[in-house]
Amino acid sequence: MDLDDLHLNFDSSAAIKLIRSQNAPLLLSFFHHQFKRLHRVTMPHSDLTEKLGDYLEALAESHPGYYPGDAQYYLRTWCDESHRFLRKYYDADREDPVYELTPDTERALRWVEELQKGEFIGTESRFLRI
Repeated sequence: MDLDDLHLNFDSSAAIKLIRSQNAPLLLSFFHHQFKRLHRVTMPHSDLTEKLGDYLEALAESHPGYYPGDAQYYLRTWCDESHRFLRKYYDADREDPVYELTPDTERALRWVEELQKGEFIGTESRFLRI
């Protein structure tokens, strides 16, 4: 790891951008629930928009003002060239576009899952010493 390579990675990696984004908790929790926990590879636009809208409404009660955009705004942003957290495309047999997680988003989710596992294991091993 040298400094120039790290600068390049921090500037260009969508996984690092996701982790460093102000909305990382929203992104990671929503993506994990809608794609990973429910074992989905793709999700239709109408379904994802509805689920994200519901999620944002629920969050507005507990975190007022944290996430001011609507579902359409966030989905557009997460798919744009400067973010690349989701891939939106048209499937041959559907009129509604579908979304899937990008490899960088998958990487960010794995990284956070590994961090959480490591914290749990570390705590458990300390209890065994007592």
